[in-house]
Amino acid sequence: MVKVLAILGSPRPNSNSTYLARVALAAAKEKGAAVEEIVLQDVQPPIRPCINCDSCHIAGRCVMKDGYQTVYDQMLAADALILSTPIWWSDTSSQFKLFWDRNYCLIDANDHARLPPGKRVLFITTQGDPDTNRFKDILERFRGSCEWCGFTLSGTLQACGLSKPGAVASMPEIINKAKEEGAKLVQ
Repeated sequence: MVKVLAILGSPRPNSNSTYLARVALAAAKEKGAAVEEIVLQDVQPPIRPCINCDSCHIAGRCVMKDGYQTVYDQMLAADALILSTPIWWSDTSSQFKLFWDRNYCLIDANDHARLPPGKRVLFITTQGDPDTNRFKDILERFRGSCEWCGFTLSGTLQACGLSKPGAVASMPEIINKAKEEGAKLVQ
């Protein structure tokens, strides 16, 4: 059975990015996947910033003892990931950024990926700005770091013009895309 883990980067319980990630997760479950979710805001102890100590290159994983260790273990156990974040102030949420920076430990001392090939990722972003070209650099940076870490970027979903929490619930095209991308993770 395929295991899909959603890692939710918004601290808002009813955020647009969380909504879309849960739609995608439900679609994966309908296709027979075992599903779990982690809300980064709720991880205890909280995830601390990477300090670039490079100890992970020796130890094979991050040596800092905090909530990232649990997220890391669940991430490695999953076959596919749904990663979601709102775009605030021209970047991912701080909760998502802390988590993503800590994935530096997925690179060995020779700059090679530690992950076995094939771990798929769906990346979901939401933003208030209606311009779909604004913040495209976030996707390009994410795509590059995914490849570097050894993830396979299965799909992306960008929802724009969402200035109010819950606004995405009235956007059937985006909801259908989230369902399609979630189901694709299981195939």
